Amino acid sequence: MIAGRVLSNWYPIEEGIRLHGAVYDSTEHFWQAMKYHPDTTIGELKELIALLQGKDWSLWLKRVEDDPKIYLPNAYAVEFLRFNLRAERLKWFDEELGKHGLRDVDHARLVQQRRENAFRFSAFDEKILWGDLADLLHMVYTFSAAD
Repeated sequence: MIAGRVLSNWYPIEEGIRLHGAVYDSTEHFWQAMKYHPDTTIGELKELIALLQGKDWSLWLKRVEDDPKIYLPNAYAVEFLRFNLRAERLKWFDEELGKHGLRDVDHARLVQQRRENAFRFSAFDEKILWGDLADLLHMVYTFSAAD
């Protein structure tokens, strides 16, 4: 089982919410931003997506699916991986990172904070772009063999 799932608040807060020294549009924005190391840049995320796109995931997924000790307690995570490792989904992540005025040198955590652009990302954007991308990277690492 993978620890760390948290319920969140999708409702934007007009005045923002201050958490850990920064202001966010909602607690959803905070929860998804915290999944990224403060130094992680958009360019680095695009590089990781390119690496994921360059791999055939079928054998990797088969190994995870065929091991009941992995699959049974983590079926939701494995199905999440199956969906998000598809070529069109990886392309979508890459395209979304090219939107919203993001530059390769921008830091992933910082762009999710409320700064000069309140409501830059909707709570839905936070969940399906930032949250799913971070979860995908985390789960690929978690379910990968030690080598």
